[in-house]
Amino acid sequence: MKTLCVILTVVFLVSCRVEKKDEPASSSSSPVEVKEEKEKEMAYDVKDADSLVGHKLDEVQAALEAAGIRFRVVERDGEPLPATMDYLPERLNFKIKDGVIVGVTKG
Repeated sequence: MKTLCVILTVVFLVSCRVEKKDEPASSSSSPVEVKEEKEKEMAYDVKDADSLVGHKLDEVQAALEAAGIRFRVVERDGEPLPATMDYLPERLNFKIKDGVIVGVTKG
């Protein structure tokens, strides 16, 4: 009798773990899915420099770093900042006014 109770308990627990095909596996998402959802929610595309204009640098900075995109601030509130003259075609140069990106160039 004890053995039957143990077997039924195990069967019950295993059946609870079986996932239905029409239901999601779990409520938590993988890091890749979370990243894709966040990218969909953003009103800008970090690979399209012009779409960054009008957004706060603080908002896009983490996304740029996560995407491995080099960037720098070359002008803040109308004041030019020191910058090297080397040309990196993939690097973004931002002009910032009150923390908001007002201009973007590459190089």
